[in-house]
Amino acid sequence: MASVQEEFNIRGIVPVLRRVKPDLAIGIDITPSCDTPDLHDYSEVRINQGVGITCLNYHGRGTLAGLITPPRLIRMLEQTALEHNIPVQREVAPGVITETGYIQVEQDGIPCASLSIPCRYTHSPAEVASLRDLTDCIRLCGQSV
Repeated sequence: MASVQEEFNIRGIVPVLRRVKPDLAIGIDITPSCDTPDLHDYSEVRINQGVGITCLNYHGRGTLAGLITPPRLIRMLEQTALEHNIPVQREVAPGVITETGYIQVEQDGIPCASLSIPCRYTHSPAEVASLRDLTDCIRLCGQSV
């Protein structure tokens, strides 16, 4: 399934989620690449250094929702990446939220992970990302399911 309304607190995903009833969810989104002067202290995530595997994200305002990825899913994604020579980097992202933060509490709890594509100048008309990171994200997701 795919959704595009994560900025609006799950309106896009919940109806489909409740119908499909998945055993696992892997979210895919962009994340700030912190190789610019204004973000160098925010995170270690960098463009062309691999797919981000989210360990933790949360939004500091409003709902305070976020994702704490189960360690077994982090290990599974990292092992899959290693086996297929896919570069990855761990991510902790305060101020970032995706629908996985809400998916994980649906039904009886759905195990969730999140993969991210490092991107400069997010939420601007001139976002920049690496095609290699994008391709590696697709490969990792495909090899993991």
